[in-house]
Amino acid sequence: MKNTKPIYADWAATAPLCPAAAEELRRWLADPVPANPSSVHSFGMDAADRLAEARVRLLQATGWDGDVTFVSGGTEGLALAVYSLVRHSLACGRNRVILSPLEHPAVMEAVKAFALPAGMTMETCAVSRSGAADAADFRARLGEDVGFCCVMAVQNETGVCQPVTELAAFAHGCGALFLTDAVQAAGHIPLPSGVDMMVISGHKFGAMPGVGAVFHRVPLVPLQKGGGQEHGSRGGTENLPGIWSMAAAASVWGEPVWMAPLRDRLEADFLRRMAAAGIPVRISGAEACRIGSVSHFVFPAGPLGETLVLACDLAGLCCSAGSACHSTVPEPSDALLAMGYSEGEAVSAVRLSFGRGTTAAEMEEAYRILGDTAEKLYLPQSESGVCIQDIV
Repeated sequence: MKNTKPIYADWAATAPLCPAAAEELRRWLADPVPANPSSVHSFGMDAADRLAEARVRLLQATGWDGDVTFVSGGTEGLALAVYSLVRHSLACGRNRVILSPLEHPAVMEAVKAFALPAGMTMETCAVSRSGAADAADFRARLGEDVGFCCVMAVQNETGVCQPVTELAAFAHGCGALFLTDAVQAAGHIPLPSGVDMMVISGHKFGAMPGVGAVFHRVPLVPLQKGGGQEHGSRGGTENLPGIWSMAAAASVWGEPVWMAPLRDRLEADFLRRMAAAGIPVRISGAEACRIGSVSHFVFPAGPLGETLVLACDLAGLCCSAGSACHSTVPEPSDALLAMGYSEGEAVSAVRLSFGRGTTAAEMEEAYRILGDTAEKLYLPQSESGVCIQDIV
């Protein structure tokens, strides 16, 4: 029977508004003022002061010692970063880009849209079976013609932490710039150091949706032109309530210390349960360093991951089939294919992800519901007594 209150286990897609951000928004709405930081009257100057304060708070929370430009979220921020790096690379006579095959579509599509038409070439480094970029292969691909490299800080499907600081040092050794997509890292681990550009998105760590930031040590080349806001880096009136909520959320971010050990125990129990039922399940990145809030299970080729997700939802568990950007498209995950999974396995994955508001009891129940659902879907009807049609 479905729980009266579903368990939310899809924090990696969108985190609920955190109390600190909610409180800042309540204060904002209690005293609404015209909030355009570009206006020269007293209301505008007050808005400009609030914008400057939020910028300082975000820099303090992240420890970044460069510049920060506010944008609408991760996708826009990554597009702006890639576009800027393409322009810098071409100006320096460099025409090659190196990525990992684990990157989010926001990076891959931006490179295809901006770098390839400009005459640059793109190549991807190897990754290990555990889902980490291969540092030796990455280093071997570098050369004086490489303009920039991009490797995400935390893989958005598996939660595997990437060796970004090490790879950035390799890139700098040949004069290349380095971008990291830190969207899934923000709020979970300390953000990486030694990079030239970094992008975060507020709704991933408890801010309201529609706001993000590009951290950069080299100038941005505006992709969205207009009135010259954000020091000329990004046109458009700033989303001041959203920026304020993002600064508040960043000031309290971090995973609960108990979450990773509990996740590890629950994963081990889950694997034993699946083995006893004869269902061969693997955990992506189990041997690698991962953030403590994500479990990514790859089931045998059979029911699609989204079928498992729909069945779990009916049972009271909200999770996802891989990452949210792929959840409505039953195509094999490029990241899982790069890790060596088959196409059938790559469309049969389920991700559980949690956050600061999750309780230990909710985590226990989430793994139990997923186990019950997997058994009903994978075991023959004579064993489980349930057909897939009965569930979905």
